[in-house]
Amino acid sequence: MNWGESNPPRSPDRADENKQVCPYLGLRDDPQLRYSFPETLNCCHRVRRPQRVALDHQGEVCLAGTYQTACPVYSTGWKGPLPKELRGVEHQARSAWATAGLVIGGLALVIIMAVVFVYFKWPAGLAGFAGNDQTTPTEGPVSLSESTLSGTPALLFSATPAATLTQVLPSPTLTLAPQGSPTPSQTATLGTPTPGPLENTPFGPNGRYVVHKVKDGEMMETIATLYHTSPTVLKAINGLKPEAGFWPGQMAVVAVGESDPNNVFPMQAVWLAQPMRVDVLAAKYATSVDELRSVNGLGPGDTVPGGRWIVARKQ
Repeated sequence: MNWGESNPPRSPDRADENKQVCPYLGLRDDPQLRYSFPETLNCCHRVRRPQRVALDHQGEVCLAGTYQTACPVYSTGWKGPLPKELRGVEHQARSAWATAGLVIGGLALVIIMAVVFVYFKWPAGLAGFAGNDQTTPTEGPVSLSESTLSGTPALLFSATPAATLTQVLPSPTLTLAPQGSPTPSQTATLGTPTPGPLENTPFGPNGRYVVHKVKDGEMMETIATLYHTSPTVLKAINGLKPEAGFWPGQMAVVAVGESDPNNVFPMQAVWLAQPMRVDVLAAKYATSVDELRSVNGLGPGDTVPGGRWIVARKQ
């Protein structure tokens, strides 16, 4: 049961606990491998061309054993690309213009440094280039100052070269401004966001709940001891049968310090990759807005921001 982050070859007689993971979920270049938890590198191979899958869809459908009924791509024999609402974030390569700007800027900086080095290293030679090949004779012995004999470059520094350097230096980083910054209109439509936890971060009333990712080989008794609860409570809050256990990579809901299984009800951990309204979440998981706010300790905002975990009643 503990196979880590890779899965065995897909075959009709694979273990029962592995059947809850969609057989079409795998890495882009190797459909036989996949992460056993929501990960941006997991791709759907059911569609015409492998595409990344949204993290919330992975956690709720692909890895939760509901792909046979809850996934439109799997259940309907989808032929086209992955639906827009199920797509994950694709990594964008650096544009050719940005790369060219960095190369040109680097070459310009090297040229400027070479000119400055020659100017201060051989000032007499540069003076000859400027046409100063005639000297004015002087009468009597010529006295050389101490600074001339010692070659101290202090007299060669002036404000002019510094001003030239600041004008010539390129600034290619101006072309690398981040893309997709939110506009005022987008912020207004999202409403007031509420803060949210990541993995192993207590939340809810008095930090009652924690979302814990089960490690390879980790026992249920170990998790219970870590959070001062019991295996019975863990099974009750995660809706597991008495003989069932956790599988590696599963995001388990933990009631910290709880010893009575009658004080909890079956819940599930939900990863929000994108912002979502509280009322939409409540309708999706067949619960009330008040219960969703209470168990997650949500603030008064009407939108839960993306990039966080929440817990909801498990049906």
